[in-house]
Amino acid sequence: MLRRARILYKQILYYFPSYKEDIRIMSALIDMFGKYADVTTAQELFDTIENKNIISYNALINAYDMK
Repeated sequence: MLRRARILYKQILYYFPSYKEDIRIMSALIDMFGKYADVTTAQELFDTIENKNIISYNALINAYDMK
């Protein structure tokens, strides 16, 4: 399943090059990688968010909780 998550992430990179500007996409990616116990990638994505909000913090906290 983690393989599918990485494929989806690559597709987002290809079709939405400005995905880092959309906090909803970033939070969803953090949540997705957290559910597959890839906390390292979730943390890396979180660190690239400029204007973090409660949703992005919650996604990261949940990612660490799933670990």
